[in-house]
Amino acid sequence: MPMDIIWPHLTFGNAQKPPIIFLHGFMGRGEDWRAVCEMLAGDFYCLAPDLPGHGENTKLPLDAPIIFNDLAKGVLTLLDVYALPLAALVGYSMGGRVALHTIIKHPARFRALVLESASPGLKEEKERQERLEIDGMRAKNILQNGLPSFLEKWYQAEVFASLQSRPKILDSIKTARRQNEAAWMAKIIIDLSPGQQQPLWEELPNLALPSLILAGELDEKYSLIATKTAGAVVNAQLQLIPETGHNIHTEEAGGFVKEGEVFLKRTNEVHPNFCTTQN
Repeated sequence: MPMDIIWPHLTFGNAQKPPIIFLHGFMGRGEDWRAVCEMLAGDFYCLAPDLPGHGENTKLPLDAPIIFNDLAKGVLTLLDVYALPLAALVGYSMGGRVALHTIIKHPARFRALVLESASPGLKEEKERQERLEIDGMRAKNILQNGLPSFLEKWYQAEVFASLQSRPKILDSIKTARRQNEAAWMAKIIIDLSPGQQQPLWEELPNLALPSLILAGELDEKYSLIATKTAGAVVNAQLQLIPETGHNIHTEEAGGFVKEGEVFLKRTNEVHPNFCTTQN
């Protein structure tokens, strides 16, 4: 799938400020980052694209495969359009897997990484095959029963348990997710399944860029993954955010910004010439 086109995206702040690219999760869109970006816009230039198949980014052929190398090229295209040689890259969940893949493949284009509730992948082939089978069944569910029905089951998963005590937030998330096209969500859940992605654990010790690894304390699964991830990255900082679950930036945008802003300002001090175009 060609990724040299410009993805639909939102921008916040002044283009002369240090740039940050935000990648949303499965069924999300760039709009998901609005609250965070508006809080950061005074000090940073924030770009929040719709990943392929999500939001306004559905003009590509539905039958063309989506692979992680192409998604990385899509992120780089966004950097090139705005002539941003060094950016911080932030990714949530599925977007975190895209971010990690991108930064490992193209470290010279970035100054920092922030992962929120994201995994470097499933280590064992058996695990990946089992997950791919599960996601295949989920795709059939979406196509046969519709996206609203799928959403009800999806958000009953243990990883989203913290949202049950935040019904207004959960309802707003579901409302936004229903705007997606069922055919695209069925495709994405297979094409970008953790079962399709090669694990990146062995690459982590080679990741030298400053990295902030975030998880919500109420999300036990990803708190453990985040702890292991941070332990494998040389220049990593781990933060477990109190009273939040999987979706920190939606459940507690202020807490996300509090941790992220200090980290990102510090990395900008290390790379102050963020607007200098590379030859």
